[in-house]
Amino acid sequence: MAIGRMPATEETRSVFEVSTEKFKYTFKENKMQAILLAGGLGTRLRSVVSDRPKPMALIQEKPFMEYVTRELVRNGVRDIIFAVGYKGSMVEEYFKDGSEFGFQASYAYEETLLGTAGAIKNAGKFITEDRFYVLNADTFYQIDYTRLAKQQDDQNLDMALVLRQVPDVSRYGKAILDENGILTGFNEKTADPRCTAERIHESAA
Repeated sequence: MAIGRMPATEETRSVFEVSTEKFKYTFKENKMQAILLAGGLGTRLRSVVSDRPKPMALIQEKPFMEYVTRELVRNGVRDIIFAVGYKGSMVEEYFKDGSEFGFQASYAYEETLLGTAGAIKNAGKFITEDRFYVLNADTFYQIDYTRLAKQQDDQNLDMALVLRQVPDVSRYGKAILDENGILTGFNEKTADPRCTAERIHESAA
């Protein structure tokens, strides 16, 4: 399997600049699909977000994940599968069928914790397109999805991974690339001070 990478955009904006305009979507056009991974327990934030899944933490009175979905819609994604577990019904109660937010919503519930790969597999029953995106629901992304898809096609990749360069990867883990930018492995989270200014993975197509 060939897995390539492309750098995330250098442009950064506050999540609060994402449009919150209300609109309806009729589900008649071809859909780009995305899986949002929202099934984690959020143990690190449990002390401050104890009543809801971490991606549903309120930012300016709106769940963080609403900003994530609006950015996806802005980039042409019209079909979002929420991979949910802990308090997942709260996600479905908020987004419902997704039409109020401009997309079609589906919900893949985990009866037990499945991990990242298991959550994607569990959500796979809702995938109908040849290409789809996978994102962590607790991270805000501003990337060029068209460019990502083009790079995948141009390099004939099975999967493309978006990476971001950070000054210290000890909180995230490090992606290992060869001279052609092909992913060869990961070094998981480490306190090694030598692991600096490397790339971490953010989303995939």
